[in-house]
Amino acid sequence: MENQNKQIANIQLHLSENCSDLEKEILQQYWKLNETEFVNAPKAIKRKYTISQSELTKTTATYSTLTFYLYCDHCHSFEKHEAKSQSSFNQTIREFHSRYYQSFKCNHCKEVQKQQFHLEQERKRNELIKKLDKAIENKNWKNLSNFEKGVLKNCLEMNFDPLKNHYGKILGSTNFKQLIKALYNIENQELIILERDRGDYIINYQYLNKLKDFKNEITTHKNNSESKASFNSETNELKLKLTINKEKFHPDSPLYAGTITFKKQIVINPGIEYVFAQWERANDNLYFTLVPISEFEKFPEQKPISNVPKILRQGIQEFLKNLGSNLDF
Repeated sequence: MENQNKQIANIQLHLSENCSDLEKEILQQYWKLNETEFVNAPKAIKRKYTISQSELTKTTATYSTLTFYLYCDHCHSFEKHEAKSQSSFNQTIREFHSRYYQSFKCNHCKEVQKQQFHLEQERKRNELIKKLDKAIENKNWKNLSNFEKGVLKNCLEMNFDPLKNHYGKILGSTNFKQLIKALYNIENQELIILERDRGDYIINYQYLNKLKDFKNEITTHKNNSESKASFNSETNELKLKLTINKEKFHPDSPLYAGTITFKKQIVINPGIEYVFAQWERANDNLYFTLVPISEFEKFPEQKPISNVPKILRQGIQEFLKNLGSNLDF
């Protein structure tokens, strides 16, 4: 092999003994090189010898082969390559010289790298299986909220698309983020593996099949959360917090539920017009208030809320705005 100090070495043309003298001349002109650049373009060969592209292609493919060796930077050896046309040779050399092309790897090194990649993937997979198995052994679902346990049990019965549809009907678009947060927390407990797309959006999940054997152990505990209630000195005004229902596993289950104990008698009289309103607060809870319209008549300034006299509208708006900004729970 000649010129092994170069990265491209021992370029040789091999001609068939069956080609004619004219074909031999054509092929020698076709494959003539200056370093790694061809001296004659195919167009010039066709014009000089009055032959078509198909004739030139058939001649080069049938009667000639260009062999050359490329240096592998990884195993420090030369690998043999062949070309049956100028274009195939140029493509190989172009990739070899490209600034975007990383150091050349021979086929042997590529195969070794491929095997190493698969071994590393297998190692990571085995480690992940051990973590998932340990989470089941430790019953990590006990660290989940009731809602998250419900999500986990449904994960064992359906894939992500049906799960989205199921909870989309229950939670609605406003509270759908609760499902995503629940899936993240379930993954943090190493009970499932979330599959994500390039935009980091969840597209599916995986889990160990043995987790299904413990499905009956993934139980929810009763949570009799009391809604706090407070009242003004007037017993005809009502203010309370509506707590989120963490056991909403069915479309017919209420979104808000709990127990409440009134500290005073609440008088709701017939024929009295009331203003009611609600505000969103932390943890998706709601604050609800009910106040008689008569309370607004004490306001010094009342200006134009739809469906009530114009003179009361701004007073109602101002009252609700101030009340909402001073809620204490």
